[in-house]
Amino acid sequence: MKTFKQLLVYFFALALLSCATKDEKEEDPTPQNGTSNGIKIESVSPLKAAFDTEITIKGVNFSEITTENTVTFNDKKAIVVSAARKELVVKVPKGAGSGPIKVVVGSKDASWDSFTYELTNTISTVNYFDHFFFTSLYFDANNAMHVTQLSPGMLKVITGRSQATELSKGRLYTVPIFTNGSLSDAVFMFLTASTFDQSGNLFLADHSLIYKVTPQKQVSLFAGSYISNSEIRQISGYKDGPANQAQFNAITDLDVDNNGNLIVMEANRIRKITPQGMVSTFAGTGVKGYRDGAGNQAQFAGLYKMDFDKNWNLFVTDSENNCIRMVTPQGQVSTVAGTRQAGYKDGAALQAQFFGPSALIFDKDWNLFVGEAGNYRIRKIDTQGQVSTLAGDGTNPLVYKDGKALEATVDTPIDFAFDKNGNLYFISINDRYPSDLSRICKVISE
Repeated sequence: MKTFKQLLVYFFALALLSCATKDEKEEDPTPQNGTSNGIKIESVSPLKAAFDTEITIKGVNFSEITTENTVTFNDKKAIVVSAARKELVVKVPKGAGSGPIKVVVGSKDASWDSFTYELTNTISTVNYFDHFFFTSLYFDANNAMHVTQLSPGMLKVITGRSQATELSKGRLYTVPIFTNGSLSDAVFMFLTASTFDQSGNLFLADHSLIYKVTPQKQVSLFAGSYISNSEIRQISGYKDGPANQAQFNAITDLDVDNNGNLIVMEANRIRKITPQGMVSTFAGTGVKGYRDGAGNQAQFAGLYKMDFDKNWNLFVTDSENNCIRMVTPQGQVSTVAGTRQAGYKDGAALQAQFFGPSALIFDKDWNLFVGEAGNYRIRKIDTQGQVSTLAGDGTNPLVYKDGKALEATVDTPIDFAFDKNGNLYFISINDRYPSDLSRICKVISE
């Protein structure tokens, strides 16, 4: 009898051991992709996503109570949307970056190493100004944001939310042409463009005149002609030669090439001023039209902004031709993006469609960003020649909207600039507002 009782105890113990072994097998503590301690991640889908995307994590031994599961992406905590024993649904946290996903339940944890974080672009209005029409944007050596104002022509530094300090004065038509003096005394009429040379000199386009501002804030008339009489005024026209005798007409942009030449853009021509002060025509006949080829035969229609690539080819927005053109250092003109038909289409550059391209800039990786006045969008042309949409929902409402880039409004992008930290900013003009509304917006990638 005693032996029988001992056998019962023995078999009972075996049964308990068997159950324990069975439970342990169900938990399957075998590590997979960094798993341990009884939790197992079997799959993650999708493996590449942006913030706020829902990710499904499948595995075993998760908690059915959402708050008992702690999920991190690269050590950034995620929101757990739903939880089941074998599945978790979570949202990718903002700014997570690529790295491991980790699930912790109590003292148990498991990880998955192959998640790739996709950057999401958002648009944020950092400044806005009613009744003002800004035409160009730049950051100085101290990373201070500056803008040029169309009329009255003023140079301003942005000092705070919707706050700016005037660095120069605006003028009426009857005020004499300003020729030289300090920046604080300078008087401009219609500032349309700005750029710096390699020595830190600032150049400003005042309709048909060009001014030079030294780092010491001394201003001089650099190029262009004017008439001195009872109504001293600028001369708008077309004339090459010495800078102080040359004539320009409605300058839209300025830039400096690798030889220190100042490049001057007009509506249908591109001019060049050498460091010695001689003006010549770089490309364009001055007749509105469309023609590729040698610079002295090429035709443009509504040139607006320009920038150089790493090989010092000049890229320009040809707004009325709805395309992007390129001018080589030798003056050869070609079309690099757009079909000339106004429209909206991404894809290969020469099959893509644009509508009124306006602003233009290269980033440090030589991707080209193009603002569009007609499509109310910002497009990106990558180094492989593929066009995609970076920002803008294609509308131009009375009230602007920030947020995710493709859902935000960008109105009419007038000019781009990168700050010293590589952040992209742009001026956005809404002419449907009761008075001109100039926004300064920042593209945030996170």
